Amino acid sequence: MTEDVIISLGFERVDVPKEESGDKNDYYYYTKDVGEMSFITNESDLLVNGQWVCRLFDYDVNISSEEDMKDLIRIFSKNK
Repeated sequence: MTEDVIISLGFERVDVPKEESGDKNDYYYYTKDVGEMSFITNESDLLVNGQWVCRLFDYDVNISSEEDMKDLIRIFSKNK
């Protein structure tokens, strides 16, 4: 997914300064809560070919398709 898709789906950006992380560079990632479920993206400094991947927080489930992400948000939103 592109960053524009992540933003259009209502994800919130979390900035992490290098002073806080201890890394060489600042980076950021996105999160979104839907009911009791939370999604988190990969970090901006770990992108592969400019693509973002979402993970269902605390689960080993990765979502890289815009359509799949839209479906999950719709499903979890219905079941709040």
